[in-house]
Amino acid sequence: MPPGLRSGDAVTVLDATVSDKETKPPARLTDASLLALMEKYGLGTPATRARTLEVLLAREYIRREKKTLVSTDKGQRLLRVLPETLQSPDLTGAWEARLEAIAESSDDPRAFLGDIRQLTQDVVDAARHQTGEGIQTPSAFGQCPLCKKGEIRESPKGWGCSEWKDGCRFMIWKIVAGKKLTATQVKTLLSGKTTAVIKGFKSKAGKSFDARLKLDGPEGRVAFEFETRSASTPGKPSPKRGVEVP
Repeated sequence: MPPGLRSGDAVTVLDATVSDKETKPPARLTDASLLALMEKYGLGTPATRARTLEVLLAREYIRREKKTLVSTDKGQRLLRVLPETLQSPDLTGAWEARLEAIAESSDDPRAFLGDIRQLTQDVVDAARHQTGEGIQTPSAFGQCPLCKKGEIRESPKGWGCSEWKDGCRFMIWKIVAGKKLTATQVKTLLSGKTTAVIKGFKSKAGKSFDARLKLDGPEGRVAFEFETRSASTPGKPSPKRGVEVP
């Protein structure tokens, strides 16, 4: 806003021009440029800045792409749920300044710790009342067998693909025919194998039955595999063609 003007003021336009230009995104940070910014804003010390960068990489909040640093999905989710206060470099810079003052005996360490405790309490209280998305922990179930891009993540209702927003519909429900699946059974399915016989499924008519489970068809749907008695070898079960779980 030019000096002397306020929002809503009426002005007279004397001239105007149109320029055909393309905006360019800011250049991505490198190790060197990020460390320089940390120094500029007083974040850390020469001995801790490089270590902080390695921690961010190790915890997968950022990743390297050639010579540049790129935020990961996990890192972006963290930023969406963290209060603005904790994201600001001003806060850490202020802490560093107070620590230096304490070292010079011009600030009270007890007062500093009291302020830290109060801030921590405020953040925790705010988090308890916060709704919305959280931070996804790394997948323990591996790659999606359908799209081959996303990771299988557990939700309250089942195990689905992290790429569901991009159209992947792979899903294994936690409850199948009245039976709750275990994580071990799900890992067996995701490895392309058939589970051991699972007892206690319930049909729509309320009848109990036993069956194996497997992923079947191009969409990787969970299907039953029943065992029948072999005519050639009486008493020996043989697998029966899979029946898709409705």
